[in-house]
Amino acid sequence: DGEGVGGQKLSALELASEQNRLWPTLTKEQQQERVQKEESTVFSQAIHYANRMSYLLLPLDTSKNRLLRNTGLGDVESVSNSYVTN
Repeated sequence: DGEGVGGQKLSALELASEQNRLWPTLTKEQQQERVQKEESTVFSQAIHYANRMSYLLLPLDTSKNRLLRNTGLGDVESVSNSYVTN
């Protein structure tokens, strides 16, 4: 919970160090539960990161596509396809 000796706040590294120190004293079930929670957290962060990267690559503002179509600068499908393939 982030509380150290004497009520002092622990940094993330100090907390991780303490958890590593206690690891051998945990039961197999507790160890497995912590492994699953960590994997779940890492997986969630990876999905979140991938979603953010895809938002950067895909055009979200369709008004730009309408502008291209109306001015004849290119068709919308080739513009959006170039975003995906590049």
